Amino acid sequence: GVGTLWTFHIKGDSFLREQVRMMVGAMIRVARGLYEENEIALALKNGKARVDFPAAPPQGLNLEKVFWKK
Repeated sequence: GVGTLWTFHIKGDSFLREQVRMMVGAMIRVARGLYEENEIALALKNGKARVDFPAAPPQGLNLEKVFWKK
């Protein structure tokens, strides 16, 4: 069967290694009801997001555009 299509638009000045994959993984888990939004906010505040929220797999994630600072 065909899976669900998730679309995320993430914009930032810079990102840490696998940061976008972790953010997408966390958002998908909230959308699926596995976590509450406040759990993610608390994990980020306590510095535990890397451990508590596994990264989304890289398959299907695409870099759309890069804006270079002048």
